[in-house]
Amino acid sequence: LGYTGRLEWDTPPKRTKGNIAIIPYITGNYNQDFENNETANTSLDVGLDAKVALTPSLNLDLTVNPDFSQVEVDQQVTNLTRFNIFLPERRTFFLENSDIFTTVGFPLIQPFFSRRIGLDEDGRAVPIAFGARLTGNVTGTTRIGLLNAQTRATDDQLAQNYTAVAVSQRVLKRSRISAMFTNRQAFGDEGELQTDDYGRNASVKFNYSSEDGKWEGWAGGHKSFKEGFNNDDYFYQYGGGYGGKRLSAVVNHAYVGTNYFADMGFVNLIENANTVKATTDVDADDDGFVTTTERLGFHSIFNSVEYRTIPENTAVLNQHAFLAEHFTTLDREGELLELAQEIGYQFEFANSSSAALFGNYIETDLRFPFRLTDGDPLPVGRYRYSQIGIEYNSDERKLFQYQVELGGGQFYNGTLASANVSLLYRIQPWGNFGI
Repeated sequence: LGYTGRLEWDTPPKRTKGNIAIIPYITGNYNQDFENNETANTSLDVGLDAKVALTPSLNLDLTVNPDFSQVEVDQQVTNLTRFNIFLPERRTFFLENSDIFTTVGFPLIQPFFSRRIGLDEDGRAVPIAFGARLTGNVTGTTRIGLLNAQTRATDDQLAQNYTAVAVSQRVLKRSRISAMFTNRQAFGDEGELQTDDYGRNASVKFNYSSEDGKWEGWAGGHKSFKEGFNNDDYFYQYGGGYGGKRLSAVVNHAYVGTNYFADMGFVNLIENANTVKATTDVDADDDGFVTTTERLGFHSIFNSVEYRTIPENTAVLNQHAFLAEHFTTLDREGELLELAQEIGYQFEFANSSSAALFGNYIETDLRFPFRLTDGDPLPVGRYRYSQIGIEYNSDERKLFQYQVELGGGQFYNGTLASANVSLLYRIQPWGNFGI
């Protein structure tokens, strides 16, 4: 948008007298088990969402007893990694101006992740009693985000209160200093405060951007506060990048302490599954194994470079680009945990279709036995393997679109082959239909 120029209107937009939206809901349920001759169970639920525009750039969102039944379900994915997959937030209450809470972190580690509120580890709903969000600009250079939500107790966890406060201040021409504090606090059955059951995080980050937008840099520090943990409970990051018309490059380093927790966030790569034969039947799963979680602090080093070639004649090809990425994780002592290198070539055609070729090499030092399937766990050891793949995306201007991905190669001590075909047909203006 920085290159679109100036937008002008012949006449000013009409001033609205009020900007308040209230969306109530009511749901009913009737359930009867005829086989066991049980009496019918009925339930009734009510709640509402509200949005209030306090100023043209400052919005207040309120919710009471939400059920989010209209929200799109999560995409089903197959997880072939040793760690959790980041699934995006889809609930409307948490979406607007959500970047004020997320720009403090970086992709692998987010001190704030709204899916921690009202959802458990398996994505099942935890009832929210009420919530409020105040987000937007308070001045031309200052943005704020305030959030508070209360969840009810379930069979698996106590009632929880979640609070997040974020501030972003523009400095220099296009740079920002951001800070955030989050707090998760548990309450007992009678509403009493659980003084030893909490998780708090404090974060500060500086993002530099040159006036022409080509150069950027960042540095941030983060600390967690949790009962029983008072050392190696922080993470920091720094890096920079350049983005020109043809050449772009990024480099980033981060360290995550073993005892850095983010009860309201998402921290990847730190929790390692450890699957061994169970010593007692009480601990064992159906196959006689038990899985525990081992935390390992780590350094992550990421760098990438991309060079784009733009033909003089763009009747067929808009651009093609070479891409190389390198990602390494090391333990606290600097020993290798995992290394991943990828090279690829991308083609962007004039009709908006695209194609890509890629190959990667991965080296993993598996510290704990890990179970990918229902068979025996992968044994501890050093694994080296490589893969190749190809991808094509059709003309996205057409009503009918398709995507094809093919890949294969080695995978730990075995092989991996994958094929994915996606079909999409747009029936305007009613909707998209895909498989």
